[in-house]
Amino acid sequence: MGDVLEQRSRFVDQDAGEIGATSEARHGVLERPHLLAFRRLRTQPVLVDVDPISGGITEYGPRDPRVDMSKVKRQLGNKLPEDPDEQNKAWYWLYKQVEKAPPVESVHRDFLLLRDYTALSMLFLLALGTVAGFAARPAAVLVGYLGFLVLQFVLVRLAAANCGKRFVTTVLAEQSVVIQSRKRASSP
Repeated sequence: MGDVLEQRSRFVDQDAGEIGATSEARHGVLERPHLLAFRRLRTQPVLVDVDPISGGITEYGPRDPRVDMSKVKRQLGNKLPEDPDEQNKAWYWLYKQVEKAPPVESVHRDFLLLRDYTALSMLFLLALGTVAGFAARPAAVLVGYLGFLVLQFVLVRLAAANCGKRFVTTVLAEQSVVIQSRKRASSP
């Protein structure tokens, strides 16, 4: 069991620099666009790690009927990590094992698209909203345009957050299926 956890930590630590997965690195919105999609406005300071993965194994996994948590727990050495950083590492280790599975690739692509669109919609709101403040007349047009930009941001942000959660649970669900497939393949 300890060997699995040690191997997982070593594997994740090597790849963490590649994707910025460690929570020690605090970056701005443009370098970590998921900050816009996952920050809970009333309960989290701006620079808190808000990856959908942080805490996702124990928060989202049990609620998804596709995920067999006992199999995921077994895969993680019969212990689910409690710390959000440890869950991030454990989830990433699970993800790397199933990243080429079509459902995982699809939901990952959707998540990245919506995450980036959320960041762009915030930039649209700030940049185009400022330009419209000087150029749009009458005031009703300005209010309508700003309302559209805010609505776009809110809807895309919600879609990105939901897709991020779906990404986490799809990896866990695929991992459950992979465990079953391995058992069937090894049975004579």
